[in-house]
Amino acid sequence: MNPSSRLNIITGETGAGKSIMLGAIGLLLGNRADTKSLHNAEDKCIIEAQFEIQDYHLQELFELEDIDYEHSCIIRREINTIGKSRAFVNDTPVTLDFIKKIGAKLMDIHSQHETLALGNATFQLSIIDAFAANKLELETYKELYKKYRQTEALLENLNSKSNQDKAQLSFNTFLHDELEEAQLQLNEQATLEQKLKVLENSEEIKTKLVQLSSLFQGEDNNIVANLVLAEKLIAQLSSLDASLYPIQQRLKSCLAEIKDLSFEIENFEQSKEYSPEELPLIESRLSLIYHLLKKHSANDITTLLNRRNRKFRRKNSRRSKTIFQSRKRAFSICWKA
Repeated sequence: MNPSSRLNIITGETGAGKSIMLGAIGLLLGNRADTKSLHNAEDKCIIEAQFEIQDYHLQELFELEDIDYEHSCIIRREINTIGKSRAFVNDTPVTLDFIKKIGAKLMDIHSQHETLALGNATFQLSIIDAFAANKLELETYKELYKKYRQTEALLENLNSKSNQDKAQLSFNTFLHDELEEAQLQLNEQATLEQKLKVLENSEEIKTKLVQLSSLFQGEDNNIVANLVLAEKLIAQLSSLDASLYPIQQRLKSCLAEIKDLSFEIENFEQSKEYSPEELPLIESRLSLIYHLLKKHSANDITTLLNRRNRKFRRKNSRRSKTIFQSRKRAFSICWKA
């Protein structure tokens, strides 16, 4: 069917098919579809119409939807057997809302119980603009308004980025301050882990030191006493056989070393004092160190110190500069606009 480019009137008796035709046109204008639109529930329904739109000034609408504009526009609706539909403009999939926007510009249907376009504020304004013959002023306004909305969107985007930068700056500052307050020291982790190991095994260490000391100078059969006896015996033998003198000297040297070693072990055992109250303090400090290592994905304290002294400060400085530049750029754009 090739309708007139001006006025088309559809008349007929009840049941002649006027509603079917208007229903099909309504689908092209963006009306909702369901299985009632299908004559044969087993086949897909396709409604298609071609419009010459060069005089309708729809280029901007197509650009906003990122759809290629052509003077000859083909609108198509496809309804599957379960009532789901798809819409196409020039074979490009589009939303139903876009179909409605185009349809409102292409056709105006006046039928029983339909609201007239004259009651639409946008239509009323278009009539006034046409009567006033202010097309040039309207196009100028549209262009300026378009630039204003683009600038407004850019400003909103810059403000959003600025807020993100400020949030990131605040977070980085928190991380830096957290590392600063921790007062980490090189090799601190290894030292604390060793202290913790000693404190956790202090009773066993003390017990074994006492046992070791008793082996050297205990009351019964100790090492020092046995070596003293052995040194006396070898001295007696060397006086009888001079060839044993080197052995006597070696044994004498060993005895002196053993006595010195025994003395050190005894002093160490007597002087070694453990402070159980240090245990929770060391555990708390190591817990903080482990937490910071995991939080910053670091393997050692050196890495944490480097990040505290270099990375965060540099990033904070860079983000502060970014915030300033974003605000300056947004202000400049708005001032020009």
